[in-house]
Amino acid sequence: MKIGHFLYFFNSVLLMLALSVPSFATCLDNNNGRLVSQRERIYFSGRSVEEIRALSSTDALSEPVGYLVDRTDSQVKRFSEKRIKNIFSTGGRVGGLGKALPELALVYMISGDLRYLRTILDIMNAAADNTNWSGNNDIDAANLLFGASVVLDWLCEALPPQRIPEYARAIDLHAEMLSTIIEQDSMWWVDSYLQNHNYTNHMALAV
Repeated sequence: MKIGHFLYFFNSVLLMLALSVPSFATCLDNNNGRLVSQRERIYFSGRSVEEIRALSSTDALSEPVGYLVDRTDSQVKRFSEKRIKNIFSTGGRVGGLGKALPELALVYMISGDLRYLRTILDIMNAAADNTNWSGNNDIDAANLLFGASVVLDWLCEALPPQRIPEYARAIDLHAEMLSTIIEQDSMWWVDSYLQNHNYTNHMALAV
């Protein structure tokens, strides 16, 4: 087994052992437009939404959280629904959308401001409605795969219940595409172990 393949499987096992991610059925059962306060979420180790909000206002974190809010405010302005649809329809680079999703989701969890959720939904809907994620074979697709997976985990109860299965299918489809590339060693980044494309793509698939 090549080292890149080993790292992928190793990271996958660690994540499966460390995390308890809600099933899509659980998301649908609890879906009432409000976040469940306390449950396992990727990276939060079962902290409640209230704990996350309280932590964000501490002296140690108030400055970086303020910076994050400024970033997400600019992303809301930058990524209008029209621009998001245009990126997908023209085959543009979707990596920036994927990178924005976890930041938007975190700020939405902290603030409850629906502006952030609307931008999240615009991105998630476009991702579910379009199978071409910048060629489906490299870092742009991986960034969107990572971001969409985090959103589905963190915010599942607040997402439209009729679209959750569509989001899940899009994630599964593009995870399968990346997995096939790794198994077949069909892209240059698979064996380029010092490249950010290698570890970004592997970790997106693991999440």
